Amino acid sequence: ACDGTSAMTECGAGFYAAAGARACSACGDDKQYSSSGASSCSTCPPGSYTSGGDSATHTTCSQCPAGHSCDGSSVQTACVAGMSADVGASACSPCLAGTHSRADQSGCDDCGADNMWSENEADSCSVCRAGDFTSGGTSATHTSCAECPAGWACDGTSVKTECGAGFYAAAGSSACSTCGNDKQ
Repeated sequence: ACDGTSAMTECGAGFYAAAGARACSACGDDKQYSSSGASSCSTCPPGSYTSGGDSATHTTCSQCPAGHSCDGSSVQTACVAGMSADVGASACSPCLAGTHSRADQSGCDDCGADNMWSENEADSCSVCRAGDFTSGGTSATHTSCAECPAGWACDGTSVKTECGAGFYAAAGSSACSTCGNDKQ
């Protein structure tokens, strides 16, 4: 910036002076930043955040950390449980059924066992109890748990065992039972 004399003053970080300007000006926006000697301010893009200085004089723009979303301002919003974000994300993404995440997590984890399942945006996986069976997804990412049908035995995993001749099971059973002696 030129002050009218022969002296030139370099603007500090967070400020700028266009060619011929007499004074330095603050970038003036939470999404804008500059380094020392800048002739203009730059806009921090979505997936990044501003820092340094104050809300009108930011000095840096950095990539958003994992587990957070950033809109280019100084705000880093932590993902809630059941949502996740990789480094540089502008939005948190939901965990799909069969997976889960805790808050501030960079990715979703598989439920991981044949007797575990979850719905979309889950913060944890649920255990499918004996007498029910898991289905959908893979053995590590089941998406539902339902009651075992009559005539079948279920142990809480994806395995359903049909009762053979002379055996029966009511709906929701974990084992087949003998029919007994019907000659009496």
